[in-house]
Order: sequence, then structure tokens, then C-alpha cells
Amino acid sequence: MAKCLIGFGCSKYYLFIFGEAIFKILEFLIFSINDDNKNLFNFTPILSKHFFIRNLYKYISFIIGALIFYFFNKNNMKKEQNSIVTKRINESLKLKGLIHNEEYNNVKEISIAQFLLVCFIYFFYKESTGILDSIFFNNLNFWICKFIFLIIFMNIYFIINIYIHQKCSIIFIITTNFILLFISSFLPISENDKKNPEFNDKNSYQIVDMITGFNFSFFFIILSFIFLSFIISYAKVKTKVFLDFYFISPYKIILNIGLIGFGFTIIGLIISSFTKCQGKEIIINNFCIKEENNTVYYYDSIFIYLHELNSSLINEIILTLFYLIICFSEFTCEIMIINYLNPIYTLIKDNIFYLFMKIILFFCLSYLTLTQFIILGLAEILSLLGYSVYLEIIELKFFGLDKDIRKNIIRRGDKEIFHIINTPDDYYDDSSQNEND
Repeated sequence: MAKCLIGFGCSKYYLFIFGEAIFKILEFLIFSINDDNKNLFNFTPILSKHFFIRNLYKYISFIIGALIFYFFNKNNMKKEQNSIVTKRINESLKLKGLIHNEEYNNVKEISIAQFLLVCFIYFFYKESTGILDSIFFNNLNFWICKFIFLIIFMNIYFIINIYIHQKCSIIFIITTNFILLFISSFLPISENDKKNPEFNDKNSYQIVDMITGFNFSFFFIILSFIFLSFIISYAKVKTKVFLDFYFISPYKIILNIGLIGFGFTIIGLIISSFTKCQGKEIIINNFCIKEENNTVYYYDSIFIYLHELNSSLINEIILTLFYLIICFSEFTCEIMIINYLNPIYTLIKDNIFYLFMKIILFFCLSYLTLTQFIILGLAEILSLLGYSVYLEIIELKFFGLDKDIRKNIIRRGDKEIFHIINTPDDYYDDSSQNEND
């Protein structure tokens, strides 16, 4: 019988990957507005145009959800912290610079400054990428940089070995995706953008020039995305360190991110509520909201939101509660992926979400061109396959690529131990005698 050339690894923790992707897709479906100003559920949520208020609800969900789950899981967390040895038996990652005796004893106290910095980076990254994506700059996001930075930071903080199947997947992901994303950036994004017809038949560089009014401003946009990939990769790897070696509760991390995000968002909402929206017409039409029976625009306004809320109070309350659950569940899944697996697994969630998003943009919203849909969809699929090989979800059983996958290394170790245990003591005595002779 022929040997199967492809195998699959499985873990119950992969459910967190699909869970986060599903919650993120639900959020996208709620707030993706078509030409009739309705979402894919055929209604117009008031929150869709209130950027700061939507973020405020998101961070409120982090705070409330984290507090609830933290106190409910407090006893379980204490049991985990008291069973360090059990945790280390199944731990595949080892922290660099950790002395063997320290591994089973208390590690030095966590740096509060580093912890708060990581929490702030999560907030800063979420809001910065949200702004850049909303102003049509996301096609200049060469997201393979995130994969490269994650590998670098994982190698800095943890003892890891990169084997032949992982090296092949790294080369495959970087080369194929860089070529596809580079080609995509020079092609028109849309032919049917009714909201911004001036963007039709324009590529990413031309759109950036139209919005900013500066030549070569695309260069700074690309650098911004690279910088954001760098800092979030650092934050995710440090989160793994906090969770595994300082035994910080995942909900404590979520709580602090929520508090930081809530504080900054409140400040932004107050400023935007009293500051008129100014700038190019294209900015005002896409990112500002107008006061009813008035020509005054604001980036966001708590007063306009409360006034609009009166028209459909019950529907918006239900939507808001649903949104709170989605936001907390989505981010909790991400932290659990880092906790039980490692930060690189979060990239698979990104592939699943963005592939689904491109399908919606093409088939339901008629936004992407056919060429862009094929190129960007292919990039997501190829990177998904590459990540799966790197993380041993897919096992390539040819050309010796499966020799150093984790389960085969464990299997070889078990065989060596079995051989040593079952070897007669006389064998070692005879060997020692022969060496003495």
C-alpha cells in the first residue's frame, strides 16, 4: 500500500484559531456597508460611522469580560501557578537565559514598565491599522513582514530550532507572497467604487497620492506598516513570555489593554466631539459625520450619536450587546492562541479572515477587480499553506521533510530510551572492560 505523502497534525487548541476568525468575520459583516448604506444583514447600524464610540465599546468589553473571567478563573489560575513542574513537562518552548534550577522556581519579578508597554502596543496597533485600512492604504501592507519579525523575536526570547521543513516554508511564504503583493500594489484595486468613483482604475500608489497630495508618500505608508508589524510581533512574543514564565493571567493582560484603550479613546472622543472635521473633500466624505440639518462635520461626536440613537434604540442596544460579546471573544481567542500555542499561529487566523473578506468584497460588494481578487486570494491561500507546514499542521512526508517534525523527534527519543532501558547491564560492563583493555 502506497504511503500517503501528506499528513495532518491536530490539537484541540486550534479551535481558538477558528473561533477568532469567526468572531472577526461577524464583526466585518456587521460593519461592512454596501452602496445602499446597509450591511450584509440588510440594516444600517448607527455604530458603523462612529469610529471612537465603536472603539469605546470594544475596550469596555475588554474590561468587563476580563474582570468576570478573571474572578471566575482565579482559583484555577492559582492551581496552575502551583503546578509549574506539570506545565514544564508539556512545554515545547524554553526561554533563553533561564537557568535550569530557575525553571522550577520563581522567576524574577516582571517589569511593570515592559508589561504596560506591551499592553499599549496592542492598543496602538489596533487603532493605527484600523485608521490606515479605513483610508484605503491596506493594499500597501506587506504583511509577510509580520511573519519575519515573529520568527526573529521568537528566536531572541526562546530556544528554538528551525528545521528543513520550516526553512522551506519560510522561503516559500516570503518569495510567493512578496511577488504577489508587489504585483497587486501596481494594479487597479476597484472598477466599481460608487462611493469614491475617483478611485476607480487607480492603483494603491495613485490613491495614496490623491489622498495625501504628496508624491512618494506611499513610501512612508509602507514604512508605517512595517513599523506596526515590528511592534506587534514584539508585543505578541513578550505576551508569550509573560504568560508562560511569569504566569500572568491572560485576563489581566486583556484588562490592562482595555483600561489603556478606554482612557485614550475617551480623550479622542471628547476632542473629536468639539473639533470640526477639516481637510480634503475626500476625507470629509469618507471619515467625517454630519450634524443633522447642519453642514458641520465631525470625526465623531457623542452628541450626534445620542441623537441618532433615539430613532432605533432597541435595535442598537441589541447590536451593541452583540458587539461587546464579539469584541471580547475575538481578542480572548487571540490571547489564548498565544498562551496554548505560540504567536505565529495567530497568522493563520489572519489568513482565514482576510481570505473571507476578499470573497465578500468581490462577490457581495463588487468592490475588488477580478485580477485583484485572484492575486490577493492566492496570496492568502499560499501563505496559509506555508504557515501550516511551518507549524506542522500539514506534514509533508517526502524528501525527508517530515524527519524533524516534533512528533517524529519525540518518537525517536522514546525509541532511544526504550533501547537503553532494555539493554542488559552486562553490555555496558563488557564495553567498559574493552575500553580499559
